Amino acid sequence: MFKTQSSDESVRTVLFLSPSVTAVAIVTAQRRGLRMQEWLDKLVVDACTGAVGEKQEVGTMSDDMTIELFARVASHSPGLLTDRWHLLFERTVLDDSLWDYPTTTSEALEADPNCTPSLNVERLRRKWPRLLAAAFAL
Repeated sequence: MFKTQSSDESVRTVLFLSPSVTAVAIVTAQRRGLRMQEWLDKLVVDACTGAVGEKQEVGTMSDDMTIELFARVASHSPGLLTDRWHLLFERTVLDDSLWDYPTTTSEALEADPNCTPSLNVERLRRKWPRLLAAAFAL
């Protein structure tokens, strides 16, 4: 059973699980090295994108390719992101731990315009399921 509450800032979904389903979920999350919340976020994203049980076809983008592409666009041309992708970008902006900030002087910043904050792909990859769930599974 799903129960959804909505407020101005977020959407909260309550999922009631039987004890046996909860035990299986915890064991599955532990086998994959994920916390329960991370595993549930990934499950929701996979269900929304149709990735569960499907083999990836030739020509489709893998998660790694999508993450890297998003990180580059968000770091260098965030104005190109629209709709849910812009919402995803806004969520990354709120999380300082996802960004690498250059440590340099103001003179060096003026001399090198490419010396700007950029998304760290590895840290983004770890939080990707939760960010996607927050932006796309509303």
